[in-house]
Amino acid sequence: HYMSPEQARGQNVDARTDIWAVGVLLYEMVAHRHPFAGSTRADVLVSVLDHEPASLTDVAAHPPAELQRIVRKALRKDPEQRYQVMKDLLLDLEALRDQATIDRSGAVPTRIHRRTLARWRRAASWILAVPGVAAVLLLGYSARWKGTPFTPAQRLSIELGMSGGLPTTDVPLAISPDGTLLAFVARKSGEPPRLYVRRLDQLTATPLGGTEGASTPCFSPDGAWLAFFADLKLKKVSVTGGAVVALAEAPQPRGAWWSEDGAIVFAPHYRRGLMRVSSDGGEAQPVTTLTDGEITHRFPQVLPGGVGILYTASTEPMIGTGSTLVVQPLPSGKRTIVHRGGYFGRYAGSGHIVYMQDDTLFAMPFDLRRLTVTGAAARTIDSIQSDHGRGSAQLTLSQTGTMAYIPGRDRYGARPIVWMDRTGALATLRAEPSEWYNAEFAPDGRRIAVDVRDGGQTDIWVHDWSRGSLTRITSGAMNEEFPVWTPDGARLVYRTFKSSIDPYGNTISWKRADGTGDSQVLVHSTAALLPGSWHPEKKLLAYVATMPGTGEDVMILPVEGDEVGGWTTGKPVSFVGSPARERAPTFSPDGRWLSYTSNETGHDEVYVRPFPGPGPRVMVSSGGGHDSSWSRVRHEIVFTTEAVDYTQVLMVVRYRVENGSFVVENPRPWAERGSRVRQVLGSRMYALHPDGARVAIAPPAEGETVVPTHLTFLLNLFDDLRRIAPPKP
Repeated sequence: HYMSPEQARGQNVDARTDIWAVGVLLYEMVAHRHPFAGSTRADVLVSVLDHEPASLTDVAAHPPAELQRIVRKALRKDPEQRYQVMKDLLLDLEALRDQATIDRSGAVPTRIHRRTLARWRRAASWILAVPGVAAVLLLGYSARWKGTPFTPAQRLSIELGMSGGLPTTDVPLAISPDGTLLAFVARKSGEPPRLYVRRLDQLTATPLGGTEGASTPCFSPDGAWLAFFADLKLKKVSVTGGAVVALAEAPQPRGAWWSEDGAIVFAPHYRRGLMRVSSDGGEAQPVTTLTDGEITHRFPQVLPGGVGILYTASTEPMIGTGSTLVVQPLPSGKRTIVHRGGYFGRYAGSGHIVYMQDDTLFAMPFDLRRLTVTGAAARTIDSIQSDHGRGSAQLTLSQTGTMAYIPGRDRYGARPIVWMDRTGALATLRAEPSEWYNAEFAPDGRRIAVDVRDGGQTDIWVHDWSRGSLTRITSGAMNEEFPVWTPDGARLVYRTFKSSIDPYGNTISWKRADGTGDSQVLVHSTAALLPGSWHPEKKLLAYVATMPGTGEDVMILPVEGDEVGGWTTGKPVSFVGSPARERAPTFSPDGRWLSYTSNETGHDEVYVRPFPGPGPRVMVSSGGGHDSSWSRVRHEIVFTTEAVDYTQVLMVVRYRVENGSFVVENPRPWAERGSRVRQVLGSRMYALHPDGARVAIAPPAEGETVVPTHLTFLLNLFDDLRRIAPPKP
């Protein structure tokens, strides 16, 4: 509100900019309002640049003409027409004070004018003090313009203030706009995650009741409320606690921001655009639309003054490999790509956009009025924990220049494939690291299929570990993922993802497992599809489809034909369909049962149902479960569950069938000494070998098994950004 026009434009500034700020302050003392109209900061800046200040005679009672002249001169938009030095302004104010000391014998004709004059006389001494006080307050800024070094950033590490740890699978922390209050998601051992708040002038954090399962908090502009995701919804709660209010559906959320106008812009799903809902509730409305092959918009920030929305867009499922930072003007206008290759962009009050790329926080100068980049990007902070697969980073910024973050590295990256036996002993299966996911052994146990991310493209590969050979199965322009073997090991079924604007952008296809021949589409959809499991005896494929009204459901697809006469598909039928999210369907070795994951209780658990039914379902896991696999040699089901440190623990549960009923024992860890598996949201990171005695896993990297219990705070961030990435006019 005290920025001069040249400062707002990013042009050279000097002591005359201080004089402008003093002029604004004088005007406010006289008129009790800002000289430039505007309900938001952005409106004020536009008025500063494009309009003249309102006349003091229009907004104040009988201001002395000389005072009006002084204020007008201090607020000249052209610095050459402004006071050139503070001393000249001081002399004019002293002269005004002397003029106010007039003859009291009746020179002022009316009582009203006498009262007004008396008021101005009493105020004169205060007005006269303004230049000296302002000069002291602004001395640091003037010194910088004359060459004094910027104040260096300062780092300190603080404990959370509670006996627990932070998750690192999303964005668990937020700092209030004024930098005085920290909110974070954490959990104690054996408890679900929940929201905590901590005032930074206190040593302990306070849990907020009713926020179990929370993720990705954000503050209201006044710092009095928190928005967060839980139970497939966007919710809000007061920072002092109280009732939790549900605002909108958010089945697969990817970030939210509470804007100054009281609306919350959020990403309800990882395959959709952004939505907007009032913080008082109501119907959510779309804000952005996927275009140009994009598959997602996520982690938005509403820019100061509500001038636009900054968000991450991507054309790739692995967000960091196809990401762009986009600004959408508000209330309307053509969107602008401000950077390609970065993700999790945040506007900083220094006039920069900061973003993540290659484990590093970069900054680039940004003109908030024109919504354009005005200078080159520069590295600022190395080693901030991030997730280029999800497009998130563990950091938060205040409007005052304080940043809190979790030190670390990108949680995605190349890994070897490792054996783990029932004792927990590890051995190398494939030593060469790669970005592999969703492994599955062939029925013969000698081959393992994986999808591998390389150079912005995902393809299916088969590793014959008995011979040490590696064969690429798919090589199209699309992304091929989630390989599933047919019972004879002759073919691989997989998910293909094309463009989001293709009417058949999602398909489940299959191809010969040796890579020869053409692929064939089995089922296609405009919504997400995931293959699950092939029936061991019948030509039936269990898969997941996103259905209108119910979301992700388990479907059964009949396939008829042979290799000679060709293959045809029948009509898919629903096997498990509900408002809950069902995933990862897997047939038992005898085909009589089907396991799957559902979040009907509010968090994921593994269930088993008879196939083709009817019959009751049985919960297999307890305390969370994902990605079940059936042993072929033992009556066991293997699955993963989240660990306290947000890796995964491999679990196993024994079962038996009594009088047609499915009976399970208590789950226990797979290995005698530790069974940790790397956690990658949305991907299966282990494969059960047909012998039932070994699994192929991606072991957690160094640091992934460490529970973050401290945060690093960076002070004077804005000074560092101005020094490292100075804006250009």
